[in-house]
Amino acid sequence: MDRIGGVPNGWRLVRITDHPDVGEYAISFPDTVEMVNDPMEWDLACIVERIEPQKPKYRPFANAAEFEPHRNWWVRVKANGMVTRPISYTHDRLYIGDIWLYWGDAFLNLEFETGKPFGVESA
Repeated sequence: MDRIGGVPNGWRLVRITDHPDVGEYAISFPDTVEMVNDPMEWDLACIVERIEPQKPKYRPFANAAEFEPHRNWWVRVKANGMVTRPISYTHDRLYIGDIWLYWGDAFLNLEFETGKPFGVESA
């Protein structure tokens, strides 16, 4: 659904009512949200709820054991598109091309040739 005008970013419209409940969040001024403390102060209320940000689906490899099943997969350097295979790896980093990358840096700068992020699915 497209964003509704007047509903601040990070919030979604739940309902419009003339009987808000204490503790609900309502739009009080354009792009301003406040908690309802006294329902009698509200003639008409646009009740909203916070949109929880999506959790990342992938995270960096934590160690060599997590990476090992992927050691023979081709990887792509995001910056230049170069495709290669890892040369070596240790408990905390990966050797690719002529540089060592810690797992977190590898996650940010590499992807598998298939387009899958260079990491493991997070729960």
